[in-house]
Amino acid sequence: MQAEHAISPHPVPLSTLPSLEVNSSPTDTAPSATITPSFSPLPSPYPPYPHLLSSFQHLPPLPDEKSAVDRSSYINPHRPHLSEYYSHFPSSPFTTGTVPSKFIPDIERPLAAWDVHIYFPPPHENTSEALYARHLWERIRFEFPELRIYKMWEHPVGPHTLPMFEVNIFTPPQFGAFVPWLAMNRGPLSVLVHPNTDKGVVWDHSVGACWLGEKKEINLEILRQLEGGEGAGIEGGSREG
Repeated sequence: MQAEHAISPHPVPLSTLPSLEVNSSPTDTAPSATITPSFSPLPSPYPPYPHLLSSFQHLPPLPDEKSAVDRSSYINPHRPHLSEYYSHFPSSPFTTGTVPSKFIPDIERPLAAWDVHIYFPPPHENTSEALYARHLWERIRFEFPELRIYKMWEHPVGPHTLPMFEVNIFTPPQFGAFVPWLAMNRGPLSVLVHPNTDKGVVWDHSVGACWLGEKKEINLEILRQLEGGEGAGIEGGSREG
């Protein structure tokens, strides 16, 4: 275990941090009409993560003006179109698309962009919360029939150390509707929300994951075996083919 770094009693002023302002030309007076990726990516100041502003280096600096509505939030530059994340999850890094079904010939099965795992205690340990989970499972099937939902596991399975059930999300509108709804209706249960990406299942279930409620233990060693080709199908029944 690595030693924890001491926390400074005095926070570092933002003015002392390296500037991340985007580059601009003296003749630039407004953002470009179309925001496109840069052909010359900037080296990252925080590896292994890519430079977050590399694609916007050709734009003028962000304005400092504040909104007249509340006089505290910033006025952002105009963008002629919404982020692609409003309409779809991009094929990189997400593992979207389809794969052949193992059970129905000539049928393609869509891959989920996000998995949602809803955990509950074993029924013999907490009957009330297990019943809540059962009713939540039924309610989701009524409320969101377009989502893909799997069986309730009443024992640990794969990397999941508690009983759980899984829901698959495919589009940003589904994510935007279901995750806020679940935040309001998960009750006493903990929820893992993780992407399915080309970064691997260990990254997806750890660095890339987020939680609603109390964070639970995930057996990452099993996922490392899965990445190494030693444990196909151990995720909990969600990977048909």
